[in-house]
Order: sequence, then C-alpha cells, then structure tokens
Amino acid sequence: MNSESYSMGGRCSACSLQRVCLPAGSPHAAVAEFEKLVEQPTMIESGAELFAQNEPLRAIFTIRSGAVKAVRGGAEEQQIVGFVLPGELLGFHAIHTGRHPFRAVAIEPVYLCRIDFGRLMQLLHQYPTLEQQLLMLISRQLMQEQNTIRSLSLKSADARLAALLIGFSDHYRMRGFSPFDFWLPVSRQEMSSYLSLAVETVSRIFSRFQQQGYLRVKGRRIEALNLTALSAMAGIPMVLEPSRSTGTLG
Repeated sequence: MNSESYSMGGRCSACSLQRVCLPAGSPHAAVAEFEKLVEQPTMIESGAELFAQNEPLRAIFTIRSGAVKAVRGGAEEQQIVGFVLPGELLGFHAIHTGRHPFRAVAIEPVYLCRIDFGRLMQLLHQYPTLEQQLLMLISRQLMQEQNTIRSLSLKSADARLAALLIGFSDHYRMRGFSPFDFWLPVSRQEMSSYLSLAVETVSRIFSRFQQQGYLRVKGRRIEALNLTALSAMAGIPMVLEPSRSTGTLG
C-alpha cells in the first residue's frame, strides 16, 4: 500500500496535487507550457535509485505517490538524511553546486513526474509567477526540513520521534487529509536511521506514546490522539489547529 493515493492522470490540470505543485497559481499559458516539459509520469519500483550522490543535476522531480529517502554515504555506512513525500520536489538541493548531495531511493513504488532542469530554467524566465511558485515550494520544504532536522539535536529521543510524527501529520494536513489518522510512509528501520536511534528505541517510544495516550498504532497506521502534546514535546509550534472534519486517507 502506498502512503497516499492521488489521481494518476498525466496532465497537470488533471492531477489532484496541482494546488500544491509547481504550476499552482500560474496563468493557463504557463501551465500549458509547463506540461510540455513534464515527461510522461513514471512508476519507479521500490528500492530503485532515482539519482546517485554527486551525480550532475539534470532534472527536478515531483512525487505524485509513494515516498523517497535521501541517503548519504557508501554501502558500508549509510545515513538517511531526509524523506520526500507526495506533492514535494526532489532534486533542488543540487541547484547550488550542480550535483546531488545525496542519492535518492524509492522506499516503496513511486509515481513521479520528471522535469528537465535546463528547460525549466528557460520557462521560469518567461513566466515570473511560475518562478515565484518554485521559490515558494523550495522555501516551504526547506522550512519543514529545518524543523525536523532541529529535532536531531534534541537530547530526548522521545522529542526526536515526536518531531518526525508532527512533520508527517502536517504533510497530510496541508494536502487536505486528516492530520489525526494517517499512514506512516516509512518503516521503523528508516525512522531509526534518520533519527540516529536504535530500532528497539523507536519501538519502545511508540509503545510509551500509546501508554501516555498520545496516539494509537496499528502497523503503519497512526491515530494521533494528542498532537498538541507531541508538538510541545518536539518544540514545534502548530501552524494551525487541525480540524477533526478533515478528510481521511482511503
């Protein structure tokens, strides 16, 4: 089961992620030109590598379903440094140096759009609204990354995991799904690598959170019962108080 399910139509105008993706808010002419840049959406198998660490930047990707992990290091010593989820961009970290600072690996089957970077830059010069949208998306992702990365410096292992769960909850909320009832897009092994914790420690914290009444866990299904407490523990203020009326994932 994928972490999220969205429309799989090939055109941007038919995609249910269009309001949070690159063409959002752009004139019809800009969207039409942008669609010409987007290669036919592709399904990538679980475990497949989208690009290697230090590989030259050739394209930007938008994730439509599934999840991708960013990994640094060689075969013997690897560290997960981030996750990319539906509606988010992948590849922009390479814009400064022209080379990817990590390798990207599909955690599960991933449906994505590939956008040639050189042609995208040309189009952005023609349509300032498209350029503004790209900057906004990059800024938003960087802010979310900083909030989560900050959790790695916290002494409390509980606070680290709480910050990661709040990040996933907020991701679903911003895309119109319930922040209270959601599917974890990554395994406990992947969470432990990202948080620099032992897998056993992550499992114990999940059990403790359930005992404290913060959440219920069934496999990868999470029912958040007290997001306010988790946010306070992680030191991440809630941008909006989520509504129980928000739709749930099917």
